[in-house]
Amino acid sequence: MKLSEWAKKPGISYKPAWRWVQQGKMPVPVEQTSTGMILVKEPEATTHTVALYARVSSTDQKADLDPQIASLVTYASHQGGKCSCCGQVLGSLPLGVRKWACPACGTQHDRDVNAAKNLLALALAG
Repeated sequence: MKLSEWAKKPGISYKPAWRWVQQGKMPVPVEQTSTGMILVKEPEATTHTVALYARVSSTDQKADLDPQIASLVTYASHQGGKCSCCGQVLGSLPLGVRKWACPACGTQHDRDVNAAKNLLALALAG
């Protein structure tokens, strides 16, 4: 995308963006073409995002909210040990294990992305 188009998105003018390019302070990678045009290479957006939600129906149940949140976080953290491709369950992975391969199908997984895929599939299943 052209630098001028990129600058319009957050509502800044072209000149400060051009100065950032000259000073090497752009927050995203840029490339200058042979004609001198500045092209901004925006990183791809993450597509595996999941939000956890907990609520209580009245203020007198507010004390129940913290245990609900703790339960949701525990459940979500354990979803990283189930293959999102074939469903093979490894059980709970140690927190230090961030990447792993499924022994059944051989798929390489990032623990957090895999957990997000599992939670999304669960939410879509109803």
